[in-house]
Amino acid sequence: MKAPIVITLCCLNMVTAGTLYMFSLYGQQFSEKLHYTQTQTNFVAVAGNYGMYLSGPVWGWAVDVLGPQKGCLLAAIFMSIGYIAMALTYNQSLFSDSFGFMSIYFAVVGMGSTCSYMSTISTLAKTFTNNSRGVAFGVPIAIYGLSAFIWTTVGHFFFVSASGTLNIYPFLLFLAVATSAINLNSAIAFGNLTFSAEDQKGKAPEPDAVVVVAQAPSVSRAKPQTSRASTPTESTPLVIEDEIYVQEDLVVAQIYGDPDMSGFAFLKHSEVMAFILSFIFFSGPGLMIINSVGAIISSLYNITDDATSLASLQSTHVSIISIMSCTGRVGAGVVSDFLKHRHISRLWSYLAFGAVMFVGQCLGAVFVDRVERLPWLTVLVGLAYGGVFSVAPTITAEFWGTRRFASNWGWVSWAPAFGGLVCNLAFGAFYDEEGRRQRSSGGFSGCHGATCFRNPFIFTTCAVLAGLVITVALSFSRRRRKAAIKRERLAKLGILAADTSGRV
Repeated sequence: MKAPIVITLCCLNMVTAGTLYMFSLYGQQFSEKLHYTQTQTNFVAVAGNYGMYLSGPVWGWAVDVLGPQKGCLLAAIFMSIGYIAMALTYNQSLFSDSFGFMSIYFAVVGMGSTCSYMSTISTLAKTFTNNSRGVAFGVPIAIYGLSAFIWTTVGHFFFVSASGTLNIYPFLLFLAVATSAINLNSAIAFGNLTFSAEDQKGKAPEPDAVVVVAQAPSVSRAKPQTSRASTPTESTPLVIEDEIYVQEDLVVAQIYGDPDMSGFAFLKHSEVMAFILSFIFFSGPGLMIINSVGAIISSLYNITDDATSLASLQSTHVSIISIMSCTGRVGAGVVSDFLKHRHISRLWSYLAFGAVMFVGQCLGAVFVDRVERLPWLTVLVGLAYGGVFSVAPTITAEFWGTRRFASNWGWVSWAPAFGGLVCNLAFGAFYDEEGRRQRSSGGFSGCHGATCFRNPFIFTTCAVLAGLVITVALSFSRRRRKAAIKRERLAKLGILAADTSGRV
């Protein structure tokens, strides 16, 4: 199947996988109709994130073993069940409307979303090579980031009541039908895919890895026939110190920059742990804002204004985050490929988007004190969150292999679950505490003013700063290790050359 068709199918699938990111569109309505506190509403959001990220290793293994076709089929089942149950609970048609049951249903939606996502990126990782993987990942993952905007736009045009508010019940039912239908279509289409020879053999070497191709009985010098950025094969002479080649016909020894790791070997690797930790610190603050922007708007909004304008404002900022997330995902793919072709690690692209996230958190802590300033926050956070999530799976595939990529990415994707849990619950706790303080002082109901979210943003600013430090340390650690490996291999090459010349 041709690459454009594969990417188109993956883009359609990604539209369904990102529906959780528009929770802020209807989260506040849960609080109002079902009488949830802000902490309880945030817990529902966290449950969806947990269902999405904690199920990653399971779905990754399932997709590796069963294939993306069956993965999409399972995604259709889980997402339809979850959204139907949420709709009935919101309409108070089930036996309980407690936030606990709503959390379970949203977690089921999250599990279905991850299954759809894993099926898609596994297909991408196994279909495209290292040199094109950044863009190949970036475009569908950009659509994943744009998913919230797409569904929000659909809701705005087709599910708005006469009073101007969103009709939650029919909208959730629509999501159940639409997401399951798209995943069923992908299940049929993915069954006709064939993967590249690179995946069938295992991981291709990193473009900057040193590879020795041995053959008897001579050692020769030759001019480079391929750049260091090209993908090596068994018949391709590879650059060692840019000009030296060891070529032998019958025996091929490929030495990779990193082994094709999975399972406990993957989890025990110190660089994997550092990468996961940085991902926690970058993704958690982003998820906090994505899930809580509705509450932030409510706290800054003039309480005398009508609810219609408030709902429109919430929809606008959910769309801003989604559009900027899409922009970040596309931009990150292009930039990381550009850097890779110039032998610069994708970690530096990852670091750059982490720095954008840091600026956004700082603005939330000291600058955003009225609605007019909120776009600064949502633009930067959407851009950074999309960029980080675009580069992270590409780094995972290139650093630690593609043969078990879905399983490995499943473990890495635990990071947002943990980071999102801590940051979302911290936001809810601070928000509710400030609301109680204001009510005890004779204020209005709810929580009003920037003091409702100042402390959470101070907390997340420190978290993102820690992530930046860890990423810089990881980059230098990999550089030192690769330099040491290169010296060792060149030393072995010298011994091999001496032995061979002695036999001639």
